Amino acid sequence: MSSKTRLEDERGTKLRRAPYSLLSFLLALSAALLGIRCRDGASLQTHSDFVEDFPAAETRFETAQIQFGTAAARAHFVEGWSADETWSDGTPDVWSLGDHSTLDFYLGEPRPLSFLLTCLPLSFADAPEQTMTVQVNGHAVADLRLHPGRGDYTVAVPDQALVAGENRITFGYGFHRRPIDVLPGSKDTRSLAVAWYRMSIAPLTPGVEPAVDRQGKPPALLLPFASRISYAFRAPAQAELSVSALTRWGSGTDGSAAANLRVEVSTEGNSRTIELSVPSGTRSLPLALPVGRPARISFIAPGSGSGRGIRIEKPRLLSAPQTHPPGCDAELPWAEAPRPNVLVYLIDTLRADHLGCYGDPRGTSPHIDAFATESVRFAHTVAQSGCTRPTVASIFTGLTPPLHGALLGGDVLAASHRTMASRMREAGYATAGIVTNSNVAPSLGFGQGFDTYEYLPEQHTPEMHQLSDVVNEHAFAWLRSRPRDRPFFLYLHTTDPHDPYMPRSPYRERFAAGIDPALGLHLSVWKRNRTETASARDIHDLAALYDGEIAFVDEQFGRLLDELRELGLYDSTLIVLIADHGEEFHEHGTWTHSNNLFTETTHVPLLIKLPKQWGGGTVSDGLAQQVDLLPTVLQACGVEIPAGLQGSSLLPRLLCPASAGADPIVYSYLGGKGYSVEMDSVVVDGLALMHYAHFPKARPVLELYDLAADPGEQHDIAPRRPVETAYLLAQLKRFELLAPKAEPAPTAVIDPALKERLRALGYLP
Repeated sequence: MSSKTRLEDERGTKLRRAPYSLLSFLLALSAALLGIRCRDGASLQTHSDFVEDFPAAETRFETAQIQFGTAAARAHFVEGWSADETWSDGTPDVWSLGDHSTLDFYLGEPRPLSFLLTCLPLSFADAPEQTMTVQVNGHAVADLRLHPGRGDYTVAVPDQALVAGENRITFGYGFHRRPIDVLPGSKDTRSLAVAWYRMSIAPLTPGVEPAVDRQGKPPALLLPFASRISYAFRAPAQAELSVSALTRWGSGTDGSAAANLRVEVSTEGNSRTIELSVPSGTRSLPLALPVGRPARISFIAPGSGSGRGIRIEKPRLLSAPQTHPPGCDAELPWAEAPRPNVLVYLIDTLRADHLGCYGDPRGTSPHIDAFATESVRFAHTVAQSGCTRPTVASIFTGLTPPLHGALLGGDVLAASHRTMASRMREAGYATAGIVTNSNVAPSLGFGQGFDTYEYLPEQHTPEMHQLSDVVNEHAFAWLRSRPRDRPFFLYLHTTDPHDPYMPRSPYRERFAAGIDPALGLHLSVWKRNRTETASARDIHDLAALYDGEIAFVDEQFGRLLDELRELGLYDSTLIVLIADHGEEFHEHGTWTHSNNLFTETTHVPLLIKLPKQWGGGTVSDGLAQQVDLLPTVLQACGVEIPAGLQGSSLLPRLLCPASAGADPIVYSYLGGKGYSVEMDSVVVDGLALMHYAHFPKARPVLELYDLAADPGEQHDIAPRRPVETAYLLAQLKRFELLAPKAEPAPTAVIDPALKERLRALGYLP
């Protein structure tokens, strides 16, 4: 994501200015000169160094031209735009989607502007004349008639319609159509109006992007005139902003360039601006922020000058010394016993909310529900992606998808990413895996670390997948013949609830009586992703067939537990039940999975039965994630947890609740070659931020959801909660900054049989 990533905000609203009083300023300056002290006498500490944190900052500067079809253009998209495309002549473009599309752009100060728009209306037989309205910050500025073919249109925008800072321009269209409905041979179901190539803004000249001067002593932020740098964070106790010096940088004189630095301090619903003269020496400004809540500091150089600006030396956020929860030194309750066996049972495509222990009333999972009473149930577990290969790789490696790189297509889980099986085998465990999904076939790197790895390939039958009863038979055989001189690690991957939804009797009659069996066939389900509508009956019937599949795998899971009891292994075995991802039933316009990162895809069950059923029946309400499983299993087995994992063991929150600390910031990613979508998300503090790099339907680039008030994620609150959006966006960028450090995933030459299975499942074009 570009450092100029657009931040959803209330456009057209001037921020209130509330300068500090002279007395407040003198007190702050005195504190800086004497050495800043907390009320308890301890010195304030550096909470954030804004020079070091610059890569995660949001920057804005005046942009003279937007070239559609490029990554730089997407930083300005608000809503109503397609993914980037390229015409046959190599010209990049994007299409508008729906009845309007919106951009934002940044101004140092309002002045009259002239917009040159280069675009082309959708053309087909008997197409009406396309008309287009233009609004800037809610002010109507033009009504245009677009002639056929590519053309240029000029729109004058008066300074009264513009504001200093963020501005928003909206294009409204007279008509829009789906090409599939009006163009012979087209399969395009998007609702299109206009193809866009370029937007130029005069008399703006290309702005200078904020940067860091690391050669200077000390290093400093370089803030060009007519630009802004913003930092979002969770406010610490006794927050203060400190800078050691403010000076001009660059040569030349421009009388229109402001001489002051504006510092905007914002919390949700409240903002104040402080002006600092330039040049000046050390400054220290108490911020009076609500502790623990998202806040944002913006450094703003107003004016329209270019090529020079303000140098900000040693900008830091100071805070009171931070206290940390006590460490967890508790002994594992089962530590005196031999090392536990480990069984990881993964049910492919299982939504948490379709299990009784997660609140489903339909009775789909009596055996899993009984198992939950002897396990720790993690109520809010988030998947690291919406597809099998990246999520299983995250479970095995403790890394998020951009770091392990096993996404789709021919991507292989590299041997350099040591897996759970590898680490358990090195610790002396006998290791075995039995899997039923071609995404985790041994040729794709998932067999590493296993003494035995059985891939049960998909069949040319309506059911397609090898079901959980077959997995059980292979598992029972291995358990009875396993090495007896060492503990075991067994990974079982069942795929029953994955489409096609073909439940066996008596579960079909119990959950889907009277429903046409053909409705659940693979091609029938996947064809629904080509449509934009769904009836309530469709949703009910497909979910009923899906529930029948869950009921069957639940029965087989119960059989597996009975086998462990019969072999005398149940009490001594750590058993994990988890899913790779959930399933969509048109909550956000699509079916199956691999389409988004909303809750229906990412909320997965996680039940961990510890040895001797320790903690059975406990419910952990804190946020958990798939990358937590590897360190949890290693710690439970007394194996050293390696550095560099992106998850943390879940045991401390059970053994020492007081040491648990804050919930993690959970990152998920969906994308890569073969996907129609590229997006990532973060979940923290009950909020979920979605960032769309490419999406086939009209959505804003950023969406924010309050999971407590809106668990179905239907109401985007990003425009109304700009500071919280900025805070989550900063966390998202921190994860994204790690991705360039990852080694590219190796690529497998997929044999024809495996390729056909992946294609049949919809994972290859």
